[in-house]
Amino acid sequence: MKVIYESNYQTFNLNKKKSYLIAIWSEKSEKIVNEDFKNEMYAELEYVEKYQAKNYLIDTFNFRFIITPTLQEWTDQHINTKLDELGLQKLAYIVSEDFVSQLSIKQTMDESKKENYATRFFTSCEEAEAWLLD
Repeated sequence: MKVIYESNYQTFNLNKKKSYLIAIWSEKSEKIVNEDFKNEMYAELEYVEKYQAKNYLIDTFNFRFIITPTLQEWTDQHINTKLDELGLQKLAYIVSEDFVSQLSIKQTMDESKKENYATRFFTSCEEAEAWLLD
């Protein structure tokens, strides 16, 4: 696995062997502000496009930021729609044990039901990877 991006809030890895992109959020996400969150989302798009990722795993187990309804809508309009345009096929989430953060992630994805890519939530990386590679 190759690290292709690293910030204070998350790391992106490329699994070339199994052909998918992985984003891992850190506990520092608790301190992220809206603008930095948006920048992290734009970085996501950049790497999905650069590596032409069809499968994408986002590990939000340590994600602590609460995505407000306004930011959920922004994410749907500016990120989820673009992921669809880039040809993403599967998006897997490893969910956080922090219920409020987890709920805001699920609500954000519920906003984007019109996208063509499949989205599922998992509690383990192994389950998520198995689904991505199926």
